[in-house]
Amino acid sequence: MQSGDLVEDLKEFHKDNTVHFVLKLKEEVDRLEKQEGGISKRLRLISSISANNLVLFGQDGRIKKYSDELEILEEFYKARLEIYAQRKSH
Repeated sequence: MQSGDLVEDLKEFHKDNTVHFVLKLKEEVDRLEKQEGGISKRLRLISSISANNLVLFGQDGRIKKYSDELEILEEFYKARLEIYAQRKSH
């Protein structure tokens, strides 16, 4: 069964700065809600991402591999603080 098999009707009420969907789901949704992850997992509204390959451009403009998120924060927080101070002074 595909996630589209769960949706009976879809209405869209979008505006230029908001997104609003209304889904009418089939009756078997009650059974799915009791399963692990529930409807959100089945409709792929939630997922996980891997943070194993953290390769970014460093402050010097060269590609650098980081071991974890904290290492990225430590490298860039000083530069970000300076930029915030400049923005605040304007």
